[in-house]
Amino acid sequence: MFKQTGLRRLLPEGVVPESVKNAVRDFAKDVFGKNHEYVFALHTDELHPHVHLTVKMLGYDGNRLNPRKDDLRQWRDDFALAMRDQGVDAEATPRASRGIVKKPESQVIRHIERGDKTHKPRKSKVNALKELEVIEEIKAEINGKPPVERVWDKMILQQQRTIRGAWLGAANELKETPDPSDQNLSGDIQSFVAAMPKIDTERHEIKARLIERFSIQRENAQATLGAGQVAISQSDTITKPKEPTSKILER
Repeated sequence: MFKQTGLRRLLPEGVVPESVKNAVRDFAKDVFGKNHEYVFALHTDELHPHVHLTVKMLGYDGNRLNPRKDDLRQWRDDFALAMRDQGVDAEATPRASRGIVKKPESQVIRHIERGDKTHKPRKSKVNALKELEVIEEIKAEINGKPPVERVWDKMILQQQRTIRGAWLGAANELKETPDPSDQNLSGDIQSFVAAMPKIDTERHEIKARLIERFSIQRENAQATLGAGQVAISQSDTITKPKEPTSKILER
């Protein structure tokens, strides 16, 4: 039985797809080739070209592959090395150090929501439950209850402040040196930090999206109601028809 280990590599902008494909081939051979069957494929028919690597968890020796965080980190380093061997300037950096706090979307959920040749796009139960939870949170806030504080949100915020502060601290030190190359690097670091995404978790993004949707629905409802009131007002000002002449003569 094959089980995907989460190794999905997007192609950096401007990189030749074959270079990434060759890097994945070398990486898979070095890391898994001795004890595990594997298969990989390059996909260039989507918006973001990428390579999927699928590994058979059960090894030739009867032991199952059970990767930990340290293993995943090492795999990223090994893959970056394989990319550099192909002439691609690649470094393995954790998401947090690049200002990214949102976890990548599950491939299973991605296929459910986008659909495929045999299934139409549909809402996943996981995402539906997440939206329902956020809707209840919004309702509570509308009713005057304070926003729910989550410990992990504070931890993520503190972590990102520390990381971004460290980047900017290094940039300030480089800026003070007389070396022009250091000063240029300082500017690059400042631009890098400025381009980092907002410190928003998936829940924050869902909440913002739902609030925007509700606002649009409310505006549309108000516009429809306003149009109906104008129509009624106009009908009230229409002149009533005059009585027939025959009825006037009868009087």
